[in-house]
Amino acid sequence: MMESARDIEGNTTFDSMMSNSGFGGDRKSRKDKTIMSSSSSSTSTSFLLSVIGRIETAQIFGVDDVYCKYNLAFGNDWTITSGMEEGISQITMKDDDGNFVWNFPVEVTFKSSNPHGWPQLILSVYGSDFLGNHVARGYGSVHLPTCHGSYVKTIPLFVPESSSFLQKISAWLMGRQPEFVDPKLLAQSEGRQVVRVQSNGYVVVKFEVVMKDMKKLGFLTSSKTITENCE
Repeated sequence: MMESARDIEGNTTFDSMMSNSGFGGDRKSRKDKTIMSSSSSSTSTSFLLSVIGRIETAQIFGVDDVYCKYNLAFGNDWTITSGMEEGISQITMKDDDGNFVWNFPVEVTFKSSNPHGWPQLILSVYGSDFLGNHVARGYGSVHLPTCHGSYVKTIPLFVPESSSFLQKISAWLMGRQPEFVDPKLLAQSEGRQVVRVQSNGYVVVKFEVVMKDMKKLGFLTSSKTITENCE
């Protein structure tokens, strides 16, 4: 009986020591800490912008067959999580209505924590000249929509012009018209003020836009005023 009492007393003392040392602490407090840790880790630090679109049709003057290249220009805080940053369409011929039909898909998802440098779609349209060379037939750009929903955008096209009459004659004789070395220049403001251009048709693009976690970061995208401005 004496040994049994000692064993009971010893076990009680051991349990008390384990509890005080933290090995057998309160399970409830440990569970609360786990919940707080998981909730803090799930807090969003970035938002997602997902775009599914199509480069549908174009009207371009003075050419019978064209193809289109697209590039996506965006700021340093943006990264592409899925999709392609650039692409090139098939060559298409003008139909009876004077339209060029591509229906070329553009699918991309961005991740960012800052709306600065919002992505832009850059279009470069090329066609053959009388010598069979592929020359630029039009450039255009548009920001991706800043609100969720469906959109149809008409993007005006323009082509660079020679800065002098002599250069224009030289370009015609050589069969090489002025082009942009990097089409992403269209997404910038620097250096464009001295560029001479001429309008040359338009391209129709459709967008389906979905956003995630914008409100959690304090960005308003669904109010009536913003929705009206996006249309």
